[in-house]
Amino acid sequence: MSHVTHNRWLVLVAVMLVFFPIVLDFTILHIAIPSLTLALHASGTEVLWIIDLYSLVMVSLLIPMGTLADRIGHRLLLLWGI
Repeated sequence: MSHVTHNRWLVLVAVMLVFFPIVLDFTILHIAIPSLTLALHASGTEVLWIIDLYSLVMVSLLIPMGTLADRIGHRLLLLWGI
């Protein structure tokens, strides 16, 4: 295995580890929806708002973090995020 191929696998593993908490959060949210619906007496529309707003908050961080990454460097921001 060459040095470049080895680095590519390490980068892939690092990116997967960084995204794991996000994927886990979304999984937990979707599993908790029935309990949230009962506890909050939420209608179908309100449940959709819960799911959509959670996604929108996560996505709204993409533009500022992308701008910050352009200024300080993608690798450094990734290391800070880890």
